[in-house]
Amino acid sequence: MEADDTLSVTAGVPPIVLVVEDHAETLEIYDNVLSHRGYWVARAASAEEAFETAQELRPDVVVADVGLSGEMDGVGLVRELRADEKLRKIPVLVVTGRKASELPSFAGLSLSGLLLKPVAPETLVTKIDDVLRTAQQRQSANTAAAITAATHLPADAPGAGALRTVQAAVDHTVRRCPKCRTQLVWVETRTWNGSSFDYYRGCAKGCGLYCFNRGAGRFETLIGD
Repeated sequence: MEADDTLSVTAGVPPIVLVVEDHAETLEIYDNVLSHRGYWVARAASAEEAFETAQELRPDVVVADVGLSGEMDGVGLVRELRADEKLRKIPVLVVTGRKASELPSFAGLSLSGLLLKPVAPETLVTKIDDVLRTAQQRQSANTAAAITAATHLPADAPGAGALRTVQAAVDHTVRRCPKCRTQLVWVETRTWNGSSFDYYRGCAKGCGLYCFNRGAGRFETLIGD
């Protein structure tokens, strides 16, 4: 397979895709396709399980079937995600084998796309790539706007403290490769089991892929020696 057919492991931490599908064979196909392309795949067979997994992992994107069995279907899952302060901004792609006339209402719900079954592997990957790219661009724009605002606000202006905290947090993520001391490029900060981790793109000199454990004050190697 050519290098451009997969996500580069040095381009940053593999995005987490939560796939929600109650048909075991389809779930396995999605998992294999996305894992092969470099995504980290989390699986759920019901909306209830998916919501719990989303709370634990904070995935980068959710791919959910509309017609899930159980007390909650795919639309119910989206409603739960959008009602949760910490999960409401996660992009959601919904998948369905139903006709348009048979679909439930998505009124008031923010969706990143609707895919019709059977979904071609290339279509699924391309759509997820597009959704993640859009989300990353929006996040970068929001962070840049916050830093610009903080830079120009007087120290005693309302909200200045909070905005300068944003700037300090971004500045704090500037670190160097623990092996060769090349400056690393920050990707994002995530919280896991009560601890905060700064994730970086792979070292430009090929030393490896690292995250920094803020609580422990040390680097942890994700890929490398």
